[in-house]
Amino acid sequence: MSERNVIERRLKIAQFLEYNRDEVFKNLLAVEEHLRFAKPGTTTSEAACIIKHLAEIESNCDEAISHASELGYDEEVDYWRKIRDKVRDLRYRIMLEGIQNPTEMIREVRQIRQILESFNPELSAMGCGVCGAAIQLGENKQEESAKAIPQLPQFIEPNTQNLNRGLDINKTIKMVRKGDVLLIYAAQHTGRALIEGTKELDLVTGRAANPFHERPSTWIALGSAVAFPIIALTGKIKPPWDVFLTIVGGYASTLLWDIGKEIVTSGPILGTPFKSGPTLSGTPKVFILPKAQVVTPQETKPASEGELTPEAI
Repeated sequence: MSERNVIERRLKIAQFLEYNRDEVFKNLLAVEEHLRFAKPGTTTSEAACIIKHLAEIESNCDEAISHASELGYDEEVDYWRKIRDKVRDLRYRIMLEGIQNPTEMIREVRQIRQILESFNPELSAMGCGVCGAAIQLGENKQEESAKAIPQLPQFIEPNTQNLNRGLDINKTIKMVRKGDVLLIYAAQHTGRALIEGTKELDLVTGRAANPFHERPSTWIALGSAVAFPIIALTGKIKPPWDVFLTIVGGYASTLLWDIGKEIVTSGPILGTPFKSGPTLSGTPKVFILPKAQVVTPQETKPASEGELTPEAI
């Protein structure tokens, strides 16, 4: 490669590094601005925009490490690594726990900015005289909001985890609300009512003694077990009824246990032999579910002397 090409390549890499620096700076400011409006107890889903900005910072730091390394800026590479690691740690905490203390996180973001400003002095805002007042004002407003708004129990659902960094998802607190308990119990009983109702239909139609594949209850229950979750997954059913429908379908699927028990004990099809294998005596057992038997009236014997008959009673 000619000297001219080397110079042109270094200039292009330097431009890319400048771009990375500006993107990190702008996204840090965006994160800080979003945190000003965050309330204690902000959930992971509500902090999605902050997570996005932090991910952008990480991505640009990775590129900056590569560009600075190629230019031979070894000390700058260490700075970029520190920024990336601190930003990543902050992102993981928000993804697992949400935002519990926005003011403290603003301080963390400013500490990260100080690292960036240490080798980019033109980005420094250390001389600003109103930042401290803004932090204090934010603390006061957050304390007032925390007192005015009751903290209700809620599901906390972490969106992701990174096992390589030792983050333990089991540390996340999960709480069940009263409405969730009522929903689950109502869905369970509805599922039971569905199964019992189909069994009554078997009796009404005279098919209760038929093989399982000839009974209406089998196809209604298993059809519900398949159809209900699919309907819920389409997104056309609004919460919490999508969950309700899924639980009912899940309960209806438990009819498979009854069918499995029937197959094991009576054979695959009603009235056909099902061999269980050799016994200790060497003779295989054969289980046959007896078919319906017709009961014929039997002749009544004359009652012996002194014996009571139904007519006498």
